[in-house]
Amino acid sequence: MPPVIIDLEDLVPIDKESESPLKVCQNKNVVQCLSKLDDTIIQSYADYLVNKDLIPLASGDSDLDKRIGYGHVLLHMGKYDEAIQHFNKLLQLDNELAGAYYGRGTAYAKKDQGEQSIEKALNDFNKVIELENDESEGYEKKAEVLIQIGNPRLAMHEIGQAMKFKKRCPKLFYLRGIVNLVLKNLTQAEKDLRESLKLDIQQPLTALYHLAITLFNQGKVRNAIQVFKEALKLDPDNKDLQLGLGQAYKEIGNVKQAEKSLNGILTVTSDSKKNQVSSWLLKGQMEYNSGNTQKSVESFKQCLDVDKNNYICQYYHGVAHVAMGQYFQGVKDFTKVIVYDTEGHRKLTPEFLKSHYLREYARYLHMKLNDPVTSLNIEADFTGEMLDHWIKRLPFDSIETYIEKPGIQPLVSDVHLLNFEDLPQNVQKLLCRAEHIGNMAQVKVDGFFVNRRLNTAMGLATIHIAQYVQKVWSRPKGVKINGKKAWWQTLFGIAVQYRRLVDPESLIIWLNKIKYGSGDDNQYKTDITFISGQVVNIQRMQYFDLVFKLFKSMLTEYKDVTDLDKIDTAEDLIKIARMRSSGSNLFMSTQVPSTKDKNKHFDGILMSLTTDQNNMVQLALSIATMKSRSNDFHSELDFIFTKLHDEIKRNGIGKIADVEGFVNLILSLAYYFYNLMPLSKGTSAVAYSVLMGLLLSVGREVTVGIPQGKLMDMEAMLSGAPDAFILVAKQWMNIKKSSEQLSTLPKVWEVLPTLRNVLEVLSLASMPC
Repeated sequence: MPPVIIDLEDLVPIDKESESPLKVCQNKNVVQCLSKLDDTIIQSYADYLVNKDLIPLASGDSDLDKRIGYGHVLLHMGKYDEAIQHFNKLLQLDNELAGAYYGRGTAYAKKDQGEQSIEKALNDFNKVIELENDESEGYEKKAEVLIQIGNPRLAMHEIGQAMKFKKRCPKLFYLRGIVNLVLKNLTQAEKDLRESLKLDIQQPLTALYHLAITLFNQGKVRNAIQVFKEALKLDPDNKDLQLGLGQAYKEIGNVKQAEKSLNGILTVTSDSKKNQVSSWLLKGQMEYNSGNTQKSVESFKQCLDVDKNNYICQYYHGVAHVAMGQYFQGVKDFTKVIVYDTEGHRKLTPEFLKSHYLREYARYLHMKLNDPVTSLNIEADFTGEMLDHWIKRLPFDSIETYIEKPGIQPLVSDVHLLNFEDLPQNVQKLLCRAEHIGNMAQVKVDGFFVNRRLNTAMGLATIHIAQYVQKVWSRPKGVKINGKKAWWQTLFGIAVQYRRLVDPESLIIWLNKIKYGSGDDNQYKTDITFISGQVVNIQRMQYFDLVFKLFKSMLTEYKDVTDLDKIDTAEDLIKIARMRSSGSNLFMSTQVPSTKDKNKHFDGILMSLTTDQNNMVQLALSIATMKSRSNDFHSELDFIFTKLHDEIKRNGIGKIADVEGFVNLILSLAYYFYNLMPLSKGTSAVAYSVLMGLLLSVGREVTVGIPQGKLMDMEAMLSGAPDAFILVAKQWMNIKKSSEQLSTLPKVWEVLPTLRNVLEVLSLASMPC
């Protein structure tokens, strides 16, 4: 969130008919214009302020107030030292002149020369309060200074005091909104800022800007976009507003509109360094999240050209290079992030912590460049302790037993960037088919990007799985290749390898394979947060109503709980929980019915509604990875895959008697995998690729993409049973006979035999399919 900036009120514009000297600076930069004015005109300004009754805490003496006004004009000219000297002279004449203390305190606050100036400003405003304790001005200015120095709670107290005297003051509502924003009381911040705008029909930009920031932080990103647009109508060239709008569009995954907003900053070389850096960083992140790694590298480089010491841009510059298989530059970038520590407090930043692990990962992948993609075995090639610490983002130097990977070997070259047109025709055809298949799995939910790299990778995974399954099931003995058992884990493992190559920053690990610690207590959790305080997760909020209804259903067991229809917030549920028990938290777990044993149920997800130490509500889903739970789900997946194999063995892969039943088994396999949630990340994409791959292997394909606002993993976890999930999924997918035979495509592992080859095609600048 951008820093809160409190500006002094602007001079009131002159009436058109007036002959006041203020008219000289009309429609100009007031500070620049005033700085050129002589003493006579400055005094005319002061006279004007007195005549218009614009002097704060006026004494009532016209001559004295004109002298106070003179000091305020100096303030607006930016001549703070001169203003302080001027007010000092007035206070020598009258040491109880509240208006002079007010003016001098304002000058000290604006001077911004450290703690000494701030302390003097506070002392002056305390004196104003002492002299005029029934006026709001002293409390108001003191609150501004307290906000400026990062003391929002004391600022809130002063605002409350000021509101006793000015109950409907737009600026006080604005200040209170700012304080609530800083304190993360976002609901009240929104109310205050809207009230400020309602009372001030001129719609000040600062209030609109902070209202947009408040809405953004609440997860009401589309509402924030509308407010940013409204503010830009008043000031179309405002770079802070353009940057905020670009960030909001990025948050919902609208890259085109985000780039349009940022272009207004990037095309103006004279704009502030901070805005330039932020804009290039945002642009690079959007390009990376859209799968345009080559473009993202250029944007991150532009960011570093503006600020060579920006460690965040340096970090993402490294991530993008590693994604393309250019490991030498990636390791170099991560090393810079690690060693560059001039600020002395960077070691706890996410970029610093992750750089150590990604540097090791880059060295590892470089060694594997000429090996098949499916040969990667991260869980075995890294120690369990290292993987455990990586997942938990613990400091790298806290690992007790780990030997770093060898440095980049010059004999193994990095991946070279290719053009689509340079590829053989059969590979071009394969990639276009993969992209089409991957697009069927594209999520259409705010917060998710349309990612060409992800879609192509998972499309390749789908085809690879389908071709592999046909190869396995076309053999008489069925489930073995080269003496190795080809089971459901093999298929999901293929999809995992491709998902890993999409984004090296996303650690994709089989959680049950981490060999660290002992017993079932050393569990890992996958947490899906809906609400944290007053911040909502826009990627999951379309399922909030369903989860909320499930929690409300818990309350029906209490006979004295009435008017359930009136309970419409998480806070309401917490209040009921407090009344009914000594605790203030609600927990509810789901059960996953077994297909293998109709009398058995597995542990599903744990839904929790809790409050933290600051009394902020947390609504989340958790899925625990424990040995006993994993064994239950593995047994179920074994059972379903065996039934799939038996059906193929009975009639052959091209002669399935009950196609509908076979499709249902495939969807059941995906259902249990979604509910198991066995991966640190990427479970949803992996499951959908395996699902589509199995369908493709028997001549069926998904012809319709995932509907707007829907997520397959959430549908599976909240459906209650595999039959319900199957019914919904089949309606969406519109599964039909394949429009193109799988045999018309080259074998993925033959035309892309190594990790190097796969990274070459995933890193293409464009694919004109």
